[in-house]
Amino acid sequence: MSNLRTVDLHCGICVQDKPKSDFIFINGCSHRYCSKCIGTYVSIKIRNNMAKIACPQPVCKDGSLEPELCKPVLARELFDRWSNALIKDKFYCPYKDCSALLITDIWKDKEGCPYCNRFFCFKCKSPWHPELACEDFQKLGKNEIDMEDLMLMELAKRQGWKRCPFCRFYVEKVSGCLSLKCRCGHVFCYNCGTTMTEDHYCAACRH
Repeated sequence: MSNLRTVDLHCGICVQDKPKSDFIFINGCSHRYCSKCIGTYVSIKIRNNMAKIACPQPVCKDGSLEPELCKPVLARELFDRWSNALIKDKFYCPYKDCSALLITDIWKDKEGCPYCNRFFCFKCKSPWHPELACEDFQKLGKNEIDMEDLMLMELAKRQGWKRCPFCRFYVEKVSGCLSLKCRCGHVFCYNCGTTMTEDHYCAACRH
């Protein structure tokens, strides 16, 4: 059996001894307090619309608390409220199952989210779309931005496939003229996508 004992520290707010792992160490000073007390202290400050929160020690002039340091002990609503008050240029990870708060000045040179480790486009703040311009990606429907859909679009671009302007199904012209009839029955120009008649003439391309 191990003789090692857990190191306890004293919290000056609740005046209780607790394990060191349960303490939050204040930035800029030597003070530390238990997680529960820090959570209560910061929550009250946020509800009082205070964005810059100093060390709980009244005589301390150097210590300060920041959102990321206190995130584990704050409700998501309070964390976001505090972060919004401090950060003007911010955005969230575009993946819905992550949605981590990211700061532009910090992550503008990064290629992915540091929390979920997935790539995203910093320019348009969207999921990674290497084969699509930001403008084209923004035109996609909500049911077209999953990773499998993006991979299909990349393949279609490499293969030169076109999408039926009526049903959006991918089609490929193997031979013949540019008039193509989709499985949905819509006839269009394989070159420009303009709807065509059965006479195989495209008014837009003039052929």
